[in-house]
Amino acid sequence: MISFDNFDSGNFAPWTGNSIDGGDLSLNAAAALVGGLGLQAVVNDANSIYLADDRPNAETRYRARFHFDPNSMVMGNGEAFNIFNGFVGTNTAVMRVEFAISSNTYVVRGSVLNDSGAWVSTNWFPISDAPHSIEVDWRAKTAAANNGGLTLWIDGVQKFDLTAVDNDTRRIDRVRLGAVTGIDTGTSGTFFMDAFESRRLTYIGPATGAPASTSTPLPAASPTSVAGASATPQAPSATATISVTSQAKTATPTAIRTATARPTSTTPQPPTVTPPAGSVKVVYNASTEDIANPERGFMKQSSIFPDQPLDTNKIRALQPTDTLVWIYFRLDNYRDRSLDQTALNNITAAFNTARSRGLKLVIRFVYNPGPGSTTDPNQANPDAPIQLVLQHIETLRPILRANADVIAVVQVGFVGHWGEWHSSKYLHPLTYRKAIVDALLDAMPEDRMLQLRYPRYKEIFFQGPLTSQEAFTGTDRSRVGHHNDCCLRDQNDGGTYKSTSSQLPKHTSTYCDGKDEISCWKDFIAQESQFTPVGGETCQYNPPRTDCPNTLLEMDMLHWSFINNGYRPEVLNGWTSGGCMNTIRRSLGYRLTLKEAFIPASLKPGGGLSLNIRLSNDGFAAMFNPRPLFVVLQGPGGRYEIPVTGIDPRRWAPGEEKTFTITVNLPANVAPGTYKLGLWLPDAYTSLRGNPAYSVRFANNNTWDAATGINVLTTDFKVVP
Repeated sequence: MISFDNFDSGNFAPWTGNSIDGGDLSLNAAAALVGGLGLQAVVNDANSIYLADDRPNAETRYRARFHFDPNSMVMGNGEAFNIFNGFVGTNTAVMRVEFAISSNTYVVRGSVLNDSGAWVSTNWFPISDAPHSIEVDWRAKTAAANNGGLTLWIDGVQKFDLTAVDNDTRRIDRVRLGAVTGIDTGTSGTFFMDAFESRRLTYIGPATGAPASTSTPLPAASPTSVAGASATPQAPSATATISVTSQAKTATPTAIRTATARPTSTTPQPPTVTPPAGSVKVVYNASTEDIANPERGFMKQSSIFPDQPLDTNKIRALQPTDTLVWIYFRLDNYRDRSLDQTALNNITAAFNTARSRGLKLVIRFVYNPGPGSTTDPNQANPDAPIQLVLQHIETLRPILRANADVIAVVQVGFVGHWGEWHSSKYLHPLTYRKAIVDALLDAMPEDRMLQLRYPRYKEIFFQGPLTSQEAFTGTDRSRVGHHNDCCLRDQNDGGTYKSTSSQLPKHTSTYCDGKDEISCWKDFIAQESQFTPVGGETCQYNPPRTDCPNTLLEMDMLHWSFINNGYRPEVLNGWTSGGCMNTIRRSLGYRLTLKEAFIPASLKPGGGLSLNIRLSNDGFAAMFNPRPLFVVLQGPGGRYEIPVTGIDPRRWAPGEEKTFTITVNLPANVAPGTYKLGLWLPDAYTSLRGNPAYSVRFANNNTWDAATGINVLTTDFKVVP
């Protein structure tokens, strides 16, 4: 044994050092998970709080076990911090245990620093909001074998054995336990730890007397009182309440959600503006359906050759709730010539087909299908010379602009095998690549975005990451997102998270210098994808990385909006058998759920209508294309569409609730009678506005009017003489 502390001594004497930040780290009975006392950590700022043990001495193998209870810590989806670290020397971390939240689920993982300075990690594993035993076995590589690594146990069950890590120069000289590093500003609350023990060789196991772990979900939101309006001091007691309930059968949640998920709604908050006198409170019932919504979800991938007759069957949804199709426009036979009228006609016909079927397209122009990859341009399947590429883009410009309504996003493409920006014969120079990006930005309207394959190119061309202030402003930097065509393949997703290209001469971004490269680029995308689209496909079955817990974490952290539903089938089948496919289908992109609204019972024509709305975005991402918002009255006097200004639905961030007030005037000529009153989020392009397939549907029962594309707030709004 190296060290032991069950914290029942009532002091920190068993440790060689500590950082308690004015008492934020303490011992008390409330924190006890084993025995009479436990370690309580209060996180109320970004300061590190920890206990330090310097007894390890150049350890080549180090085992540790501790008990940990999240105790309902408040964290934003994708946020993480280290709860246990091992160091060589004074401050160089070589081992860590991270705690995070993803898709409203608490998760943990272990990581090892290799000799090249990169972190190698286990997959993320879900834990419930309850006490758990966590144990790690860290190993440095020996001279005779490539056998460095880390084994992770949760509640006595081995979850992952990380092997073949080259870390023979690493040792453990000290450890820290607590909220050690990486605390985000959105993280707060109190967690508990107990029963710490460390050894060199033998397995430890959960502490005797510890409570058995449970799969208890995180605490549900407190129910709203029927007299909820009275919680707002100025609301009159006469305010009525209407509860909208479902007549449909509720689907059974998937196993992973039942076992570990936090409910999608947080504790209800009253509207920020006092509801007007005489308003009616309406509480809405969330749906568990997989619903069709534009510009998000699973998408069929098809290749269309513009020099050949168009097969319209390639532009279709595979499932009723799919709304996107991923099109490769294959320009293989135009690598040495201009686009002819046949090509332009067929490309236009593809857009027309999508429009006639209520679909949108994610498009990429591709000069060859590979195969494989190469760092030698002489071995690459030819793309096209830069001047011809720019000519092609200029020729396509009128068609792209005329059909921007049914283009969800444009992937930059053109370069290399599959247009994936590797293995290029003619287009490797950075100046060529930047010219292609600039030409496409110019060819598309300002309200449409591009996607680049590798984040290093976004940083090289535009720096970053994108800030909230610049988001949606129409600048070039604000219009470029990311696509990942090798999601979950390995730790760096086939080179996605590398600072340097494989092909010579190398293209290098210095943005992540001195940092863990993979984590740095993921953080870059996580920041940018709050405001830009992320999508793509998987490319290799690689459990447990491709299994449900890790998939949900990464899609949530990186804000995925859409993914190929045909590749790779082994990965997709694993999501089905693992119980998370329904969660992924529901969560890709945005998922807006009405919570409640305060609505006036009646108004006169021309009167001021004030609506207090509370909704949440329970998806992985926010909307990335602009979308207007209307209040709609539909009834005996016809349909009245009243535009709402000052509200941008793209700012309804994932994992957050929004409470806002809409103030508009009823038309002076509206006829008296009883109306449906609803919110309408149609497409920004008037060419699609009459098709409900392009309107956003809220994830609620009994609110969607499929014939009109309106989310009905009430069917009993009265216009009185």
